[in-house]
Order: sequence, then structure tokens, then C-alpha cells
Amino acid sequence: MSPRERILEAAMTVFVRYGFRLTSMERVGKEAGLSRQAVYNHFETKEALFRAVVELISVGSRDAAEAAAREAEAEGASLSQALTAQLVARLRFFTGHMDGSPHAEELLAEHSRQTQDLKEADTAAFVGQLVATMARYAERGTRLRPDTAPADLARLLILAEYGAKNDPRGAAALPDFATLVDLIVRGATVPPGPGT
Repeated sequence: MSPRERILEAAMTVFVRYGFRLTSMERVGKEAGLSRQAVYNHFETKEALFRAVVELISVGSRDAAEAAAREAEAEGASLSQALTAQLVARLRFFTGHMDGSPHAEELLAEHSRQTQDLKEADTAAFVGQLVATMARYAERGTRLRPDTAPADLARLLILAEYGAKNDPRGAAALPDFATLVDLIVRGATVPPGPGT
């Protein structure tokens, strides 16, 4: 593992343990087994380090989501099941990094305050992933209701995800979130007709 990767891994741990305000570059260096100066050699400020951690979690959560959708598809899952797997995997990845942190609310607030551009880019990329999943199912005959565009459904699902991220139960909320996603997708899908 490179020093940069060690720093990012340590920073995730330290931010979750201490929150943004109480995290210092020295604490991150100590957790990574490096000096404070080594951390500064890779990240000029704590804010830059926080941005890098947010970006790493965003990419990891999208990768986990895509893998879950592809696995569900390979197993013959319905669109509702595949999208549910996709969204639950993404949220599970996120909660796996935040669960049990007494600073989750502070970190989410910092995420909104400092990294709005990353949040918007992540949302746009994930909308694209969800729409791609819907397109693969559309090629096999699964149709959305005429009044439902794939991108609109994707944004609605991400809105539900946003609410689940803010649920104080953390990972314990995943079953309820899965039920909500399933209901939303089934409500937006045209039921198969006779002979389909």
C-alpha cells in the first residue's frame, strides 16, 4: 500500500472516530504510521484530505453498487430486485464507513458544506449507473410507465437514499430502505402482460 493510500485509509478511521473538527493531520499521520509532515506532503490541508476521503468513498460506493446490480442481473433478478441490490450495496458501503460514529451528523454536514461539487458529480454519475441498469432491462422487455423517465426514477431513488443516509439507525435501516426501493421501482414499472 502506498503512503497516500495509507493516509487515506487512516483518515477515514480518524474522521469517523473524532469528527471533522477534532481530526488533525498529526492524528492521521499517527494512525497511518507516518509523520505529520508526510501527511502534508500528500495533502496541503485537512480540507483537501477530507475531499479525497469523500471522493474515495463515493467511488467505492458506486463500484459496490455496480457489482451488486451486475450480480443480480446474472442471477436473473427482476429490475426491481437489481435496482434494490444496487442501491442497498451503495448505502451499505457508505454505512460501513460511518456506522457507530458519534460524529456522523457532523461529517455529513461537512460533506455538504465543503464538497458540494463532489456530491453533485457523484449523484450525476450514480444517476447514469441506475439509468444504464434500467436500459439493460429495457432491452429485455422491462418497461417503465409512460410517465416515468429513467433519469427521473433514478433521481427519486437517490432522494430515498439521501433520507436513508440520514437515518440515525445506520445499517439497521437497510431492510426498510430495500423495501422502499422495491416499492418505488415496482410502482414505476409496467406489469408484464399475458404471454410476456
